[in-house]
Amino acid sequence: MADTIVSKSATETEKIGGKLARELSPGNVIALTGDLGGGKTTFTKGLARGLGISEPITSPTFMLERVFATESQPEIKYLRHYDAYRLENGKELADIGFLDAVEGGDSVAVVEWADRVKEVLPASTIWVNFSFVDDNTRQLEINKPVRK
Repeated sequence: MADTIVSKSATETEKIGGKLARELSPGNVIALTGDLGGGKTTFTKGLARGLGISEPITSPTFMLERVFATESQPEIKYLRHYDAYRLENGKELADIGFLDAVEGGDSVAVVEWADRVKEVLPASTIWVNFSFVDDNTRQLEINKPVRK
């Protein structure tokens, strides 16, 4: 099931992330794809705010993973933020413990540049693709797996 949403500002992109955060459960993986500057980290900021995280959110490009404790979510205790931009494949993500962290049952994971590591992402992954409409406007295509 795909939803297409148009965002006309960074603030709107954050709000879309915050709205999605309210729908998440422990173990969910959100895979972000799109061009550089497309809004992936901005969306993640909104997702974090929606999970009650007040810490500043920046891209973990040089760290690969940043972990944030949620402040208002009883079931979701952590947001795990990954950046796969510098990775060659999913094995590198798996080697840093991604699969164990996701399967741990108390976290939500968001992966920027997820198309580079798609082979290790679960079938239940929520995919969000960002594309440019113009300098300020982005189109977000959100693909949620069909629940059986």
